[in-house]
Amino acid sequence: MATQKRNISKTKIKDGLNSLFIWVLVVVNVILVASMVHKLITPTSLPDGSIPQDYVDPLKIEVWNGCGLSGLASEFAEFLQREKYDVVNVTNAPRFDFEVSLVIDRGRKDEKRIKSLCESLGISEENIRRIATAEMTSDATFIIGHDYASLKSYKQMH
Repeated sequence: MATQKRNISKTKIKDGLNSLFIWVLVVVNVILVASMVHKLITPTSLPDGSIPQDYVDPLKIEVWNGCGLSGLASEFAEFLQREKYDVVNVTNAPRFDFEVSLVIDRGRKDEKRIKSLCESLGISEENIRRIATAEMTSDATFIIGHDYASLKSYKQMH
């Protein structure tokens, strides 16, 4: 009889542990389903339809000095970095006779993002040149021309 009571006691303990385990699994499943539902109903874009900046990789920008004024490319590079652009190269342009500042769109990103870059700099859309090339590591190249002092970005820096 004592053996039978022990077996009944062990069976009750096993049944209790099994019930506890099942309830733990039920709670975990409820949490997982609630998390999935939350992700499904939470918008992944802003009300205006744009993608949150956290989800978008920054434009990779080269800054070329096309007017010859020493240190100007570095100054603009710092401005662009503060504006959350990824400046990948700062150098002199092949020549220093650029009358107007230009943005060369390398065709790797959405045109809206290139236009946003131009807006940040204060360059009109007329001064965007689209030259798609696979060899470049940047998404756009900003060439500083002799009109640099009239750019909105330069005025913000000074």
